[in-house]
Amino acid sequence: MRLVLFVTPGFPRLSLTFSVSKFLGLLAKGWDVHVVTPQSRPQDWAHFPELQQPETARRIHVLPLNDQSQTAVWRSWRHYLVNPLAVRRYWRRVRQLGESAGFSDRERRLFSRLAVLQPDLLHFEFQWPATRWIRLKEALDCKITVGVQASEFNYARPPGFYRILWDNADGLHVLGHDLWRRACRLGCPESLPHAIIPAAVDADFWNPGERRHDCVVGTAERPLRLISVARLEWKKGYEYAFQVVRRLLDSGIHCEYDIIGEGKYSDALYFARHQMGLDEVVQFWGGHSRFQVRDALKHADIFLHTAVSEGFGYAVLEAQAMQLPVVCSDADGLSENVADGVSGFVLPRRDAQAMAQKIINLAHKPALRQEMGGAGRERVKEKFQAANQIDAFDTFFRSVLAAH
Repeated sequence: MRLVLFVTPGFPRLSLTFSVSKFLGLLAKGWDVHVVTPQSRPQDWAHFPELQQPETARRIHVLPLNDQSQTAVWRSWRHYLVNPLAVRRYWRRVRQLGESAGFSDRERRLFSRLAVLQPDLLHFEFQWPATRWIRLKEALDCKITVGVQASEFNYARPPGFYRILWDNADGLHVLGHDLWRRACRLGCPESLPHAIIPAAVDADFWNPGERRHDCVVGTAERPLRLISVARLEWKKGYEYAFQVVRRLLDSGIHCEYDIIGEGKYSDALYFARHQMGLDEVVQFWGGHSRFQVRDALKHADIFLHTAVSEGFGYAVLEAQAMQLPVVCSDADGLSENVADGVSGFVLPRRDAQAMAQKIINLAHKPALRQEMGGAGRERVKEKFQAANQIDAFDTFFRSVLAAH
């Protein structure tokens, strides 16, 4: 059975390590799995040596959807020679669909490269490209599943915007119960096949060793070390994290705040940092490999995540696996990720004062940090193991293919 993962905005990406894990996990499960992506940046490959084996690398196909050059479009005709019968069948179905498919002439030519792969199942990792191209189901004569992301549901959309998904998808993957309820509120029929498969991490890799939270922190001699790992985007709510840090400093807590991530919101955040007088406290470190992230988490005391919109939060799971207590907002799926009062504190989004108070409490109580850190790691090992997630995807995809 051939499965094709349609991954946007690019592959591999440090911010999309879950897609890399899914690809490699399903490949190890015996799936004939391929990745199609609009972009693959050479600098990202260095962070994923496991993808660089020739047999693995050949399964990653770049479909230049954002390249407007004629060369990129007509290059797709080379693939006609690989499997001309499949390409002819594709074009016959595309002509039958006509304008109802919603593809431009350029997209029709590019998607002929997908036809060469002859997928039994095409899985869109995110719903926004699926809303545009889900008619590939008829063009490729395959089944389609869609990964539903929380943040996209929080944008203003016209009524019925997602109906094309509900009417055409053969199955949905959702990260949690909160996300499924919101999909249903937006018109998704409860009868649509779906699988609630939460995020997962490799607890063997995300292992802090002998971590000890054994001293009061927040003093001049031993500053409190806060850390966040997330893309620099508006939905991550970094401006509220800055407000938290400002309140900590004003309360006499000495702290350092490291931010690992990159993104298009960086200029706004640099300005906000300066405007709030945090240039010496807040450090932006850019994108890091997972090895560098692990080392940074070992050095930290508390993981801070002030998102205003969040599907689930892989980095939050990684922090818990590393025995870090988490202080986070209640954005979307975070309350299913962090056990409030057990592995951290889940507080109303944008409430910087409440978050600062919980951090001060943790800074003064090393035993509480140790207890919550240990509970977080046990929670990850019990509920969010990567191997269990791959088993769940294997079951989900097989059930969709088996359905009539």
